[in-house]
Amino acid sequence: RSVPALTSAAAPKVTPTVPAGSFVNPPGQPGKPGKGAGSGSAFNPSTSTLVASKTTPTEGVYQNVDGSTTDQFSTFPTRYEDSAGWHPINTMLVAGSTGVHATGGRSEVVLGSSSSGAVVSVTTTAGVVTFTHLDAASSVSPTLSGSTATYADGLSGNRTLTEALVPQGVEESVTLPAGSA
Repeated sequence: RSVPALTSAAAPKVTPTVPAGSFVNPPGQPGKPGKGAGSGSAFNPSTSTLVASKTTPTEGVYQNVDGSTTDQFSTFPTRYEDSAGWHPINTMLVAGSTGVHATGGRSEVVLGSSSSGAVVSVTTTAGVVTFTHLDAASSVSPTLSGSTATYADGLSGNRTLTEALVPQGVEESVTLPAGSA
């Protein structure tokens, strides 16, 4: 079926104008005392202090020396709180008596000390969730590098299992031996 074209009037001609005034030092944001946007950010990691009562795992609120505040947002947790206050999440792995875990902030995720048995255990509000590989080769200990635990030939068929701790939890990958794909 044929639909007729819509008609419209021509757009009016607009001549742009240049605003008048000085833009060297514009005023600050409403409700935020201190420096304006033109004079640089008031946030300084060396002098701004974290406001613990307004901070969450995904939002850091800082009091700046000029009286303004700075909010830093993330879509995933970047800090954790304990009895000593707020700390950045550190996903660097270390081996411990209960398995491999992060040096700071991800205590709910524990990686196994071998490829057989519980490779990943995650503590949730509903309890502990454990991930195992039924085709684990023998008991292969991980090699730790930063936030990554690699179980070389840890799965049958000489497949390598890699667990990487990230702020959101853990990511897993399996690497096939050369020529097997």
